[in-house]
Parts: sequence; C-alpha cells; structure tokens
Amino acid sequence: MKTLKWMITAILIGPSVAIAGELVNGLAKRVGAVNGKVTVKHGDIKDLGMPARAMVFELKDPAWAPQPKPGQVIQFQAKDLGGGKLEIEVLQAKSN
Repeated sequence: MKTLKWMITAILIGPSVAIAGELVNGLAKRVGAVNGKVTVKHGDIKDLGMPARAMVFELKDPAWAPQPKPGQVIQFQAKDLGGGKLEIEVLQAKSN
C-alpha cells in the first residue's frame, strides 16, 4: 500500500518532487524568522532515502518560522524540491 501511495503521489506531482510520507523526528537547531528556513538535526527520512544528519530546510509557510524554537523537538514531513532544496510541508513543534 505504501508503494502504491508513493506511485500515485509521483504521478500527481511529477517525478522531480518527492514527499516524505511519515513524520520524522528532529531537533530545531537554528530558525531563520526572516528567511523562512530552519536547520534541523533529524533522523533518517526513509521516504526520501536520506540518512540522519543536520541540514537546512525551507518552510512551506514562512509564518511557521516563530513556531519552533532552537533546541525544540519537532516532527515534520519534507518534500524534495530538486536542486538540493528541501521544504518542510508539515511541522509539529513539541513542548519540551
């Protein structure tokens, strides 16, 4: 079923864009309220074939920037926009 979901998503949004289907745990390291980006130390993003690491993500909605605070645990879904750009599509900040 997961493979079917992935195939339908790929058909609907095109081959150059991939979306992680499950929530990934991460830790907000740096939040750019002005540029709408957040640096996240995250676990494996299996749907995107990405190992655990720290990296910068763009936020789908820049208004989300005040939501995670540096050092705060988050859960998120990400989309690969291609060209080395990744975007957080869903963001849930957890209370510490």
